[in-house]
Amino acid sequence: MAISVKLAVVLLLIPTMVTTGVNGISINEATLVRAQKKLSGLMIFGDSTMDSGNNDYIPTLFRSNFAPYGMNFFNHTPNGRFTDGRLPTDFLVEYFDISNYVPAYLDPSPKAQYIMHEKHIVSFASAGSGYDPFTSLLALVSPFSTQMDQFKQYKQTMIQRLGDENAQKVMDNALCLISTGTNDLVMNYMGNPFSISRFQYTQEGYESYMVSLMRQYVEEMHYQGCKRIAVSGLSAIGCLPYVKLITLTGANSCSDAYNKAAMSINAKIQEELKDFSISRDVKTAYLDTYRPMWDAIQNPKKYGFKETRKGCCGTGIFELGPLCKDSPTCSNPKQYVFWDAVHPTQAMYKLFAEFGIRSIDDEFFD
Repeated sequence: MAISVKLAVVLLLIPTMVTTGVNGISINEATLVRAQKKLSGLMIFGDSTMDSGNNDYIPTLFRSNFAPYGMNFFNHTPNGRFTDGRLPTDFLVEYFDISNYVPAYLDPSPKAQYIMHEKHIVSFASAGSGYDPFTSLLALVSPFSTQMDQFKQYKQTMIQRLGDENAQKVMDNALCLISTGTNDLVMNYMGNPFSISRFQYTQEGYESYMVSLMRQYVEEMHYQGCKRIAVSGLSAIGCLPYVKLITLTGANSCSDAYNKAAMSINAKIQEELKDFSISRDVKTAYLDTYRPMWDAIQNPKKYGFKETRKGCCGTGIFELGPLCKDSPTCSNPKQYVFWDAVHPTQAMYKLFAEFGIRSIDDEFFD
């Protein structure tokens, strides 16, 4: 396959980073205690950083249910996660003492169904999706509207199993989490020269459009019963190996344009969440993924990493998804920030989860 064709496929396989963390930080014990006592479930929406296998059950190229993905997961089995092991949300539910992984909503296996319906832990996320419905259309994956429809079906099943009152209690004390947005920039507005969004919006306008959609989705989640909503910002996406490749930035630098866009969107998300929390009876949390990711990349030894410039799979420059299939890997993924050209390793994802817990205010679970 020619490199140009490979890059065209890669363009359709970009995610967003979620709750980030740094090596050696202490998890907020007070928050953990509150969460373990009060958290009744976790409902997750977003892209590949949250997708624990839903794309395995829809017709799309955005899949990772093959080696070497999953090599450090339980039983060393590929499972639809775009990394070598677990995602941040898998670590979160383990810290909350609920489960040791998050099942995909479309996973029909008995164990997944048990965790989903007895422990109320489930991911509706779809790799390749974004805030913008057109982003999901480009990738032929599930947009937020589909994820929300699945959530409604899930809630209806919960009501049938538990009754209205008990189902409401679950929703009152559950955490609803969104992590998306990177695909909107990398494979749509900024990274795709043929994107129709470029003709419709200035960059500032598109960023505002993304955040307005985030607000709509949060409104819908609240209407459907979510009382605690956390939204992850964008990470330092200008440092992703693939972004550095397409922008000709160079291995030892990061794209200022992409990083500035991420910071601008993050500021808008925080503003919107603050306004929403004040105007509604709902608790919100913003999860900063930019600062810790940037710090880990700039100071790798501080966090136990040795390689921040490329991924562990293949050349680490452009491979992800099907282009990573059966590729050789580095000898020690724990020393790498990135697993493929875009997605972090399990080691980095674990740090994301630790920082995410630390960044949540103690009172969020009161």
